[in-house]
Amino acid sequence: MSNQPEDPFGTPVVACKFPKIGDGYKGITVISWSVQQQTKQEDGELVWWDKEKTEPKNEVVVVVDTDERDSWEMVNKVWVPVKIEDDDGRRSLFVKGGLHTAVKAALQAAKSKFLVGAKMDVFYTADGTASNKSWNPPKKFEVTYTPPEKEDPFAV
Repeated sequence: MSNQPEDPFGTPVVACKFPKIGDGYKGITVISWSVQQQTKQEDGELVWWDKEKTEPKNEVVVVVDTDERDSWEMVNKVWVPVKIEDDDGRRSLFVKGGLHTAVKAALQAAKSKFLVGAKMDVFYTADGTASNKSWNPPKKFEVTYTPPEKEDPFAV
């Protein structure tokens, strides 16, 4: 199972990448969003809050339209550029952890709910403190959110 979502027509959507502090996306447009169960990045296995596997750990997956073409991939703990054939700029933003906190704060500041057609700026601004020495530190984000002028009544 891959954590790379597909659009309704089966085309994989590339994940947003934040290789280093300061990287981000400006003026991205929300195309769609859904809630799905988190998966482990290393093997695609589903993630649960409890050992009994009765409480799934969810995340919000937001598909956005960006000006970005091509992407980045981690190879031997180094980010390298990757060419993507026929890249249309759509990206998946996996909203969990620090990014969830930042999106929630941006929504509160905008006095809005999360809507298709909204514009967002999303930037990786700092590292937090790792709760385990063998883990990477959590990323901290800054998000600005501008609701669409008119809510789309047909949006998912």
